[in-house]
Amino acid sequence: MKTHLDLLSDRAADWVAQVGSPGTTVSGDLALCGHALCEELRRRCDSADAHLIEAIETRLGPTPAATAVAAFVESATAGWTGLMNSLDREEENFEHVRRETRDVFFSVLDALILAEEAGGPDAGRAAQSLFNAVVADLYAFEPMADVAAELQPRGQVEYRLSDLLCTGVARMFDGQPRPRVRPQDDRVEISEPVEEFVPLTVWLQRGALADPRQPLTLATLAKRLAEVPAWYVKWSAQQLRVAVNAAARELTVQVIEGAAASRALDGWQIRTATTAKPATIKVGAATIPLPDKLDPSKLLLQIREPSANAEWTDVFARLGA
Repeated sequence: MKTHLDLLSDRAADWVAQVGSPGTTVSGDLALCGHALCEELRRRCDSADAHLIEAIETRLGPTPAATAVAAFVESATAGWTGLMNSLDREEENFEHVRRETRDVFFSVLDALILAEEAGGPDAGRAAQSLFNAVVADLYAFEPMADVAAELQPRGQVEYRLSDLLCTGVARMFDGQPRPRVRPQDDRVEISEPVEEFVPLTVWLQRGALADPRQPLTLATLAKRLAEVPAWYVKWSAQQLRVAVNAAARELTVQVIEGAAASRALDGWQIRTATTAKPATIKVGAATIPLPDKLDPSKLLLQIREPSANAEWTDVFARLGA
């Protein structure tokens, strides 16, 4: 089974974009995720991940305490229970379950890795309990088989719980790592910026605006958006085509999958922070009214699922795409 995107790299780039500039030290669960991400990227043995690892490490503080890790493991256990409940429901919201599966797989893997790194009896017991719960129902992680195959241990005698998780998922579903160039290949050149995926505000301010402090006209925004063939939604196989009709003062969003229009995100809401009420995607598209001029430092593009407690998340441009 093949994944649509490089989910681990996407997740790491999302983390870097969320934290912001180097020198910004994070704490709490965000910091814990950063420590786990670095270890996951290192386990892939891919030289192309070097910039992502460096970018994350420059934003991390000290190694987290074992007590914080134990709480993180408990939270991952609650996420696993929630996924099991979702799979037991009769509703046919398959796209939602796929996204939840990806998130829970990474949270479980993060938790096991953090417990292994932090040590301590509380974190160890919590990790063992989480692993025991998950291993009986590994079928739930079938969509993550290729990712798990990339993270299998190579040539080590003693397997940790995180290794057993990845090996079990990969072997159960014949996961195949995507082709990679290994670090020993001297031909590898890494020239791409760290943040491969960036939100709209960051992308705009990296562009050739005459003065980013000045208002952005709709005609300029339309020209800039025409440079991007597709915008990415976190953990989704669908992308968005975004355009501006300057004459009508409207931003239009079309959902695509591959090269074809898609209705998979119907019911989702999307916003730009220019209007009080977000737009709802219907029949694969949405339209948002715009003012004559915009502040490029505050213009955002965010999307959320139809569920009542869903959170807004940025839509990302892929640099160099």
